[in-house]
Amino acid sequence: MDPPGNRKEHDPQSSGASEAQMALAESRDRYFDLYEFAPVGYLTLTPDGLIAEINLTGAKLLGRERENLLNKRFGALVIAEDLNRWTRHFLSVTEDNERGSVELSLRRYDETIFSAQLDCVSSSADDSSSPGVRITLIDISERKEAEAALFDSHETLCSILATTRDGYWHVDAEYRLIDVNSVYIQQSGYLRKEL
Repeated sequence: MDPPGNRKEHDPQSSGASEAQMALAESRDRYFDLYEFAPVGYLTLTPDGLIAEINLTGAKLLGRERENLLNKRFGALVIAEDLNRWTRHFLSVTEDNERGSVELSLRRYDETIFSAQLDCVSSSADDSSSPGVRITLIDISERKEAEAALFDSHETLCSILATTRDGYWHVDAEYRLIDVNSVYIQQSGYLRKEL
């Protein structure tokens, strides 16, 4: 038995504080993982357009080490053809405290170019203590390539249908006529609008 002066009593407040600290640490670690290893890039720009923060995914998308991006002008990563559009978009978000999306081509460190979608929000709009712009950065190169391939195949099909000697018609799932070529119009004897 402990002498009266050496007895340790259970302090419920210190136990609760310890649990709260552990919960806070777990929450911080979860936030860190979500931010750093998200499937999209996260950036925060200053009102002057300098990169104040960037997650690991964003740095990887831009092909640079994070340290080489911090305090650098984001506009320097935008290709020359898109720079005016980026500047107008950035000013619109910062000056009007609005949200907005823009698709741009960005240049990586190795000079390769990729298509990106930037979803931007003014940090002033969400009552943040630090003014600037928060950006979600997504590589949309595959989608852009698929769109270009689809457009090319559509153009090729239209060219073939315009030059073929066979009548062509296109119907939907309910067998309603959607489109016809000029040969089919001649063969049917109807006007396009009648068909």
